[in-house]
Amino acid sequence: MIMTSLIIAGCATSTGTQTSSELSVNSSELNVIETCRKNLSIASPDTLRAAINLLAESDAGSSEAGIEYAYIAAQLMAHVYPVVLGELKIPTAPVGSIFPNLFKTIEQGNLPAISQKNTSFLTLLILPVAVLYSDSESIEEESLGYIDQAIQMNSKSVLPLYLRGIINERNGRYDEALSDFNSALELDPSCYPAEIGTARIYVRNGQVNAAVDLMDMLAAQYPYSVYILKTAAEMRYLLKDYTGALDYTSEVLRMSPDNPDILQLRARIFLDQQNYQQAARLVDVLNRAGNQAADFFLVKSAVEKASGDYLSALNTLERGRGLYPGNKKIEEAYGAVLMLAGRKDEAREILTGNGGAEKTGTEGLLVLIDDAIEMQDWNAASEYAQKLSAEDTSLKAGLAVWKVSYLQQKYEDALKVSEKLYSDFPDSSDAPIAYIKTLIELNRRLQAVRILDKRIPAEKDAEKRSELYYLKSLTDDSDDAKLQSLRSALFENLKNIDALVSISNLYINMGDIRKAYRYMKQAASLDPNNKEIMSRLAEIEGMVQ
Repeated sequence: MIMTSLIIAGCATSTGTQTSSELSVNSSELNVIETCRKNLSIASPDTLRAAINLLAESDAGSSEAGIEYAYIAAQLMAHVYPVVLGELKIPTAPVGSIFPNLFKTIEQGNLPAISQKNTSFLTLLILPVAVLYSDSESIEEESLGYIDQAIQMNSKSVLPLYLRGIINERNGRYDEALSDFNSALELDPSCYPAEIGTARIYVRNGQVNAAVDLMDMLAAQYPYSVYILKTAAEMRYLLKDYTGALDYTSEVLRMSPDNPDILQLRARIFLDQQNYQQAARLVDVLNRAGNQAADFFLVKSAVEKASGDYLSALNTLERGRGLYPGNKKIEEAYGAVLMLAGRKDEAREILTGNGGAEKTGTEGLLVLIDDAIEMQDWNAASEYAQKLSAEDTSLKAGLAVWKVSYLQQKYEDALKVSEKLYSDFPDSSDAPIAYIKTLIELNRRLQAVRILDKRIPAEKDAEKRSELYYLKSLTDDSDDAKLQSLRSALFENLKNIDALVSISNLYINMGDIRKAYRYMKQAASLDPNNKEIMSRLAEIEGMVQ
């Protein structure tokens, strides 16, 4: 039989010497071994499976070389392409093989030391898989060295390109990562993790629709994969397509009824839909199951925060902080709840620390922006908005950035942000509202009216329709037209304070003081702490008398 040192010959940097055992393998078996070696060197899902199937159907599969190749192919599938591994079992490696220890060390997030004698293309191919188990900068840097060598030795190899894409993505080199993922897919479209990586970058770049399309395609291709269906559900959630996300989560729960990630995602969806009772039920299920995942503490505290129980939310997050010290998301969620609970100095310290907001993520920056706006600290608000703009391209982040410019009456800056949001998120309700508000402030009424005429009949949410009608009243020329728009706004939402104040002022102009008083009194009952409304109500009361 071919000895282990000869199995990697042809790929190794130092070749071995043939032994008499090699001569006992007939030429057809050698052809199979050579074909499998080429398949392993490409290392895509299809080529690895082809190697396994070829060895299973050939006598070469019982040779030492065949057994080792089958072992390596199955291990790579298990570590890199688990979705296509299926029920395939990983065979036992030959006695004396170096590869079991390699994979064991990699699984621990470490890079094994390799002697010069055992260095080969296969070891160069396998070692960087460690980056899937570790985000250590030193391991990433060393892995890049192996990856570059592997690509130089075989430019047709898929796995090194995919792994380099992962490293580039982690380090914010998104264009390079996208190029690596695309190169891997051009070599072999079966490299589905590169499709998922591409979808993640699309989300990062605000191209959520494109990401959803990719995941829908993969979900149709791998309907049995919990991981892919879960990722597709998460993409739909980012798009705020709650129906689509729930459909995917239902598919997963049929296969994995107690899947904690899916239960947490469903809880988040119900939170967004303000279905707090259903979200709380799911959190109770996870709690009874003893869930201790970091995301569980985030979801549980979000449910408690939504119900106004800030003390419970803080207790939940304190438990999470104890289990996951330094977890950025938990720290920021804790700071956000501290802010809501009125412990603002503590919140600012948590969210900014000693070095400002340089390392603060999206949730923390959103809270800090609201705090700065409340304090009228526009320098801080602008600083946080600039950081948020570089950190996150989501609709929520974009609206916060827009708000900072809009409230400072920097309408040209606000226009740039809102125009891009309107283009990037055409199906949202909030992006066009921000855009319309900015257009009105810039006296671009005709453009605002065109968007309003298109958005009002298409808007499904009553509160958003009410806001759109109120904005339409600002573009109407006559008092009668304004009155009709404001009545429509209140028909959709009787608690629209802006519409109540505007219709009250309109009735004053029309000489109907009693109606003006009635609407302003209603506005005051909804916002009793608003000094401007209370002052205006007192004025109208004097006019009534």
